[in-house]
Formats: sequence, C-alpha cells, structure tokens
Amino acid sequence: MTSHPMQIQDELLQMPEWHRLAEIRQFSLSLVLFQRNAAELVVLIGRFRTGPAAIEIWGLPSRPKLEEFQIEVTRLVHNFVAASLSLVGHARRFYEKNYRNNKLFEDYEYKVKTLFAEDPLCQFVQGLRNYCLHKELPDVSSSLTFGEGQDIKHSISLVKKSILDFDWNLKARQFLDSALDEIDLLDTVNQYAGKVTDFYNWVFSRLEEIHAEDIKAVEKKQQELREAIAERTPNDLLAQLNIFEQIPFPPEDMFLQFIDPKKWGEIRDYSENPIERANAFFNYVEGFAPRVSPLRDQVVEAFKAFYKSGQKGK
Repeated sequence: MTSHPMQIQDELLQMPEWHRLAEIRQFSLSLVLFQRNAAELVVLIGRFRTGPAAIEIWGLPSRPKLEEFQIEVTRLVHNFVAASLSLVGHARRFYEKNYRNNKLFEDYEYKVKTLFAEDPLCQFVQGLRNYCLHKELPDVSSSLTFGEGQDIKHSISLVKKSILDFDWNLKARQFLDSALDEIDLLDTVNQYAGKVTDFYNWVFSRLEEIHAEDIKAVEKKQQELREAIAERTPNDLLAQLNIFEQIPFPPEDMFLQFIDPKKWGEIRDYSENPIERANAFFNYVEGFAPRVSPLRDQVVEAFKAFYKSGQKGK
C-alpha cells in the first residue's frame, strides 16, 4: 500500500541527505544576492553608456538628472561591494561547517587563495566594502568623451586619489598603484563578477560530485512523493469538484493541495481568461497524474460557472 503523501513529505524533510542539500540551497542565495546587485549596477551604467541617453544626461537642463544618476550609482556600488563581502563570509562559514574537517572538498581552499586572496582586483573590490563601511562612500565621477568619427562614451569612474588614504591590504594597494586616475567602474564590476561567477560554477559542479549519493537519495524519495500524489490526485480532485457543486469557491483553490504555492501562483496569474486558467492548472496536474484526464471538462465547467456568476477573477 502506498504511503500518504504527507507521510512521505515528512520522511523527505527528515532525511539527512535533504538537510545536507538544503545547506547548499541556502548558501546559494548569497550568490544570487551578489549577482543581482552586480547586474543592477551594470544595467544602470550601461543604460547611459553611449548614444542619445549619454548625451541627454549631460545636457545642461539634465544636470539634476546627472546628479541623481551619480547618487544612484553610488548606492548600487555600496550594495555591490557589501554583497561581495557577504558572499565571502558566507562561503567561508559554509566551507568550515561542512567540509574543512572531512577532506571532501580539499581543492576548495587552494582555489580561493589563488583566485581571490592573491588577486589585486578582487582584494580591491573586497576592500572597497570596508572603505564604504568604515570611512565613507567613494567619489563617483562622470565623463563624456567623443571626437570626430568616434562613438560617444559616458564613463562612470571611481576617483583614485579620493580613496588612496585608507588601510588597503598589499594586493589591493597593488591594484591601485597600477590603476588609472579614473578607475572605470563598469569594467571593474564586470571583471570581478565574472571571476565570481566562474568560481561558483566550479564550486557547484564540485558539490554535485561530492553529494551525488545525497542527490540520488533525495530524488528517489521525491519520485515516491510524486507517485503517491499522482495515485491520489483523481479521487482528491473529484472530491474538490463535489464540494464545489455544493458550496462554490474560487476554483483555482481546488489545485492548492497538488501544486506548490509558487507554481500555483504562477498558473493563477497565467491568464485573465478563466477557461485558459482552468486548462493551465489542469495541464500541470495532468503532467504528473495522467489519470485525472476524464475530469478536465468538469474542471473547465467549474471555472466557467464560477466566473459567469460574477465572482471576481483572481
């Protein structure tokens, strides 16, 4: 006899393999936060980098707009460097807690040292977070360059002389010594974000290797859960339809017990048309529980009846 889905769900959540993989999922949020902050800064700078937008923001009537733009860039620089060092700290804790003492991931520390600890650019970006936190926000400047036959270019830079008076470490000081007076912000962000992305592509690839057996065990239990849900779904959906006939309720709610909340919300917002929405819900459920197929017409009729009666859509 197949176990009830709730029992299987509880078993899944109690698996040590699930908890080990959950640690990885939680840590991955730090990378997502960093990448989104980097992308937000890159998009803003890129929007006014060249062309008419660059010219417009430099026109005299737009001078307040330029000042607001620089303030926004500074805000996003702060968020970017804060997220960069948060990621460093979270990665260190994640590694020390899960791998330092078990020799499962011995190549990790060497990679970190060679790619970040010894890299002048990386040490500068990470040090810039301490500058923002402990001293002041950096001086962001804008410049517009163009000439005959050349593209117009609006550059956003950090003014090097304004940030020299700080306790930079040796590698960060090497970066500053070799940098131009105006440190191109877009290039700096793109280079650092690229190094981080490449590194974590490698990290998560290695984690998949290290946790191959955990992944296999969790996927097996998840498949068991899907099969249990699929077996019960036709009867449970029919029960929902019978209740609906007696006491009408928003028919989207019939599917709450079969679909995780995030996916349910996506399908609910799929279309303003109730029939299209009904079919979208049904298609998703039918994908893992094909024995519900005979109930499609009843589901569609339930949606049509509910919204024909003047009830609100979503």
